[in-house]
Formats: sequence, C-alpha cells, structure tokens
Amino acid sequence: MKLAFLKIPIYIALVASGTFAPNKPTDVYSGKIHGHNYRVVVRFGKFDPSKHRIKLNPSAKIQAGKKFPTPTLIDGDPAWGNPDTVPTDEFKAFSVWFDGRRLRFPKRLWSSCYECFASGLNIDFRNGVLVIFAEGGDGYGGYEVTWFIPIKGSPWRRIYAV
Repeated sequence: MKLAFLKIPIYIALVASGTFAPNKPTDVYSGKIHGHNYRVVVRFGKFDPSKHRIKLNPSAKIQAGKKFPTPTLIDGDPAWGNPDTVPTDEFKAFSVWFDGRRLRFPKRLWSSCYECFASGLNIDFRNGVLVIFAEGGDGYGGYEVTWFIPIKGSPWRRIYAV
C-alpha cells in the first residue's frame, strides 16, 4: 500500500518551558530554516506600573445585550493579554537576526503584548519574510499574534483575540 503525503508548510515550533518567570529572563530561539540562519532573543520580566501610563477601563459596553469590557490602555495602546486589569508580565526586549544581520523590529509591534507565551514561538520564512507566531493571555484575555518581518522593508503584525 502506498501512502499519500500532504504538502504542508513546515513550521519550526520552538516551545518555551512554562511561562514568563523572573528566574528565566531571556529566551533565545535559533536555528536554520530554508537554508538561512535566524536568531530571536526575547527578554521579559515583571510588569512595572511606575514605568508606564495606565488607563484602566473597567466599564463595560453593551452590545447585543452582552457586556464587553473595554481594554486597558497602556502607554496609549490597548493592552493584549488581560483586557481589564494591569498586566503582571511584559516583554522588555525583542530582537531578531537573520543570516547574521539584525532586522528592524520596532518596539510598537511587541510592547502592547502582555502575559505569558506559554506555548513558545513558531518561526517560519516565506517569500523573503520571517514570520513569528505566538499566543498569549491570562485565559480570559487570550490572543494570537503573528509578526511579519521582511528582510527588506517594514515589519507589521496581525493580532486577534481568541
């Protein structure tokens, strides 16, 4: 009997152990993908409210008879990971290298993502773009984020509540 194989994009799943923790402040993901070397360094730590402008929005909006909390604003941006409270964990730094060259990855693309990324990062390279996928949240404020970091050009992200 002959087995048929599906052509599925290969993702290198790099799984971080556990959650953000003060005793493990840095995760390094490195390897080779499609003949290219990459290195992603993620530094994280406890959220320090004194270093941020925080606007809590515990009020609820009514939509179709249901209450939905409006998100907490941190430094002017909606906080992903816990929609109506102050976060406990945050990224401190996030840098990306590809074939020995540091890629542009602005803080504005990752600084509003809070709480644990217990599932780690998934990294792929497609059509000249390094793609990094992660999940985060405190359960109630779960989200999925995909960062697109082109070798040439401006990076962007897509982020969804789950």
